Amino acid sequence: MPLIPPQIAYLTLWPTTACNLACAYCYASQGEAPQTMDRQTALAALELAGGHDGPLHVQLAGGEPTLVPELIEAVAQWASQRQAPTRVAVQTNGALLTPALAAMFKRWRVAVGLSLDGPPEVQELQRGQAAQVMAGLEILERAGVDFYVTAVVTAASAPHLPRLLLMLAGQAHARGLGLDLLTCRGRAVGGHAAMARPDALAGAASRLAQLTGWLNARRTRPFVLRELERCANPARSFARPRPAGPWPCIPRAGSTPAARP
Repeated sequence: MPLIPPQIAYLTLWPTTACNLACAYCYASQGEAPQTMDRQTALAALELAGGHDGPLHVQLAGGEPTLVPELIEAVAQWASQRQAPTRVAVQTNGALLTPALAAMFKRWRVAVGLSLDGPPEVQELQRGQAAQVMAGLEILERAGVDFYVTAVVTAASAPHLPRLLLMLAGQAHARGLGLDLLTCRGRAVGGHAAMARPDALAGAASRLAQLTGWLNARRTRPFVLRELERCANPARSFARPRPAGPWPCIPRAGSTPAARP
């Protein structure tokens, strides 16, 4: 009896392994020369994964995908022509965002995830280029592009998570926040980034849950705190380590917006 290949519902593509940042905790950086995916390879992967009539989510991660915007648009165009429900999401550090990129995201309905660890001083400490990232956030806001924020939680950033949420509260198109605990690999080993203590996580979780309720009582469109949605006890969900994956800047964007019909 012939084997029936599994139906792929989720495909992650790395348009490039290159990145414009050098995050203090990045565990993808192994000193290897950056590689960039060509259009032919991306389309071949899409055809292979999308060769069925079921829904498909395509996540663009890396590396920093906005270094190759033409590949993002090629993937989004392919998705728009697929007859089954398909959505494309990009996870970006935000430092290279431009009005043209934001317009492209909106035109092709690309879901956007933004990596942002905290207020500017925390972002500068852990990831760098805080001013450029904040400018990128404002570009998305002005363009009317919804975005979801993912923050890596460390000992340095945990006390500032409530300030991050309050900062996002002023952005009408900020739709949610998700937290990933520090993974001690790559630059995080022997570096400046350290894991947050459980009591600091519990305190941040409690305050974030309170602020989310306060915020949603005042917003027309709800703000989603990922961990609060996942677990009735937010303090416990924050204390769970993030599963190790092959790259750090990997899928969270687009997990909530509706798929393209």
